[in-house]
Amino acid sequence: MNSTVRNACIVEDWLTAEKVLNRDIDADADDHTAYANRAFVMARKRDWNQALQDAIQSVSIQPSLAGHISEGIALCGKNQVPAARISFDLASMFTNRDLKTGHFLFLIKAEAMLRIRELATCPNVDLVACYIVEAYLRVQLGNIALQGARYNEAVEHFTAAANSSTFFYKSPIHLTYDEFVVLFGWDLKSLWQTANRQQCRALFRAGSLRAAVESYQSMMDKIDEDMKADLRAWFTAIRHPYIAAVTLIYISGTPELLLTPLRIARYLCFLPFRLILWPFKLLTRFILYIVGFRRQGVAKGSYASRYQSRRYGGYVPSQSAFSKFQAHGATDDYEDGDEPQSTIAAPVSFMAGIGDLGFRGSSFDGHSAAMTDWSKLMSSIFSQGSEAFSEAKQRVQAISQKDLDPQNVDWSKVSSNVVSRVSDALTEAKQLVNQAASQRDIDIQNVDQSKLLSNIVSSATDMFDWSKLWDNILSYAFSVLATAGRLVYAFVGVIFNISRTYWTNMWCSILSGILFALIAVNNWSIVHPYVAAGVLILLSAVTNIGVFLTLSQLTGTFAVILCLLPVQLIIWCSGFRSQGVAKGTQISGLHFLTEHATTGSFASLFQSMYYSGIVPRGSSFAHLQSTGATMWLVPLTLVSLLSYAGVVIVLGREWGWWFQ
Repeated sequence: MNSTVRNACIVEDWLTAEKVLNRDIDADADDHTAYANRAFVMARKRDWNQALQDAIQSVSIQPSLAGHISEGIALCGKNQVPAARISFDLASMFTNRDLKTGHFLFLIKAEAMLRIRELATCPNVDLVACYIVEAYLRVQLGNIALQGARYNEAVEHFTAAANSSTFFYKSPIHLTYDEFVVLFGWDLKSLWQTANRQQCRALFRAGSLRAAVESYQSMMDKIDEDMKADLRAWFTAIRHPYIAAVTLIYISGTPELLLTPLRIARYLCFLPFRLILWPFKLLTRFILYIVGFRRQGVAKGSYASRYQSRRYGGYVPSQSAFSKFQAHGATDDYEDGDEPQSTIAAPVSFMAGIGDLGFRGSSFDGHSAAMTDWSKLMSSIFSQGSEAFSEAKQRVQAISQKDLDPQNVDWSKVSSNVVSRVSDALTEAKQLVNQAASQRDIDIQNVDQSKLLSNIVSSATDMFDWSKLWDNILSYAFSVLATAGRLVYAFVGVIFNISRTYWTNMWCSILSGILFALIAVNNWSIVHPYVAAGVLILLSAVTNIGVFLTLSQLTGTFAVILCLLPVQLIIWCSGFRSQGVAKGTQISGLHFLTEHATTGSFASLFQSMYYSGIVPRGSSFAHLQSTGATMWLVPLTLVSLLSYAGVVIVLGREWGWWFQ
């Protein structure tokens, strides 16, 4: 095969190769080599019928090594494997016992994969050629297994190909062994990279993530620096292809998702300040709630309600302090069921943590005596309650019928008496039940539950006046709430009576830490002024996007004024304004044209004289009118952002020495 045909086959220029071979055949119809070479070209074009016809013609003219090899390749393409083996065996007769030629013939046979290891152990053979054939054929088998979802089998083939390719991955095998490129079109230049990439892909598909990462790291260690970026991008794409596809589809439908990192950054930036301000905010909410500022408005009967009726007479000015307190209570206070339970539980848990911190702080300062013994407190409460119940029971027994007048009844004492009677009744009932259970004279299955319930209800109705009972219960509830309020007040007092020295030391530690962080940030900004400027711009956008856009818009407006001021002034002086064409006025005594000359804008005079008040939509006058009305609004958004970024970059580059 001459150099022209060889080079054309390497670059897959089939038209040139076929044209040269046709010219040789036309010049000599008995040139068996030209027929064999054209059979190779037709096989590369997958034209198996023409390839077999040219191969048979070459062998019929003169049997040769190239003729039988081309015939074997064409027969393999037509799936006639037994006949192809015969052709390859006939080709071996023309090797003249040349080991290199016989070795090459053996490698291109279809069964080479089955005997490649056996051949590699023989002396005087080209091992690199053996490894090339093994690696390429293993890659093809691995691709077939990968397409059939046989991932473990694919891993086996690709691993063998990668191991074989380690013997030639730094050698220019596509130039040394171009026979494989000419005959079969093998891509030998990227064979090592293809084998290792496919091995990594198959390991991922098989679930061997650790082995896949190790394979990727091995490739990164062996390739050049200019190829690492492409390999990183490929590895990122194959790790989670389905997740990446779903994510891209979701982002395309929900572009607001891209703002999530900014929201997270904003939350993290303000998290320390929120933690510091949370106790004070919680205390403010609690005070407003106690005073009477609720979500639905001012609570009836509260201090806020009385102050509102006494001071404002029911009408509260919108800018008054009372109105601001009312708005704060409406937005921060939530009734039951308006928010999830976790939102209500969080402040309670935080208050418990604050209380624990306060008690620990007081113990650290040696004020352990000031801590409350809660067990003694609860014992005292129960003992006092028991004494009150006993006293209430005696008073109830001593009450006459006259004393049942609602105006003369002390409902708090009555409620205490009622609770005491109920407690005694329950105790007595419990004793009776235990006694009956011990005697086993009650069969629960034979009890008529409906009659039993009716008897209980009728007996209870006879014993109590339920309206008075409910009034007593409500009165007792109000007294309990008052007691709870006093306990909460005492609890808050204990928290805020922690040693002043402890709080001073804590605040000094916090301030010193903040000052140290600011000094470190300042030193870093001096070394990296541009990065610091970019971080500050990002922080400005994250913390308050409105302020950031306002600054950008102001900068963009300034740039537009500088660029478009002459045009805008000309249009404005002509009379085209944002509200429309400026109207003219009449001045008496001036007789330039008529007795009453009309003075006004040029646009107004031109409109009245030329169009008589009606301007066609597509005229130049209409375009100028629309430009004067909307000129300031069209480019502001884009120009403001671009100009703001440009000004920041330019000023940071030119005036960065200010920070040094």
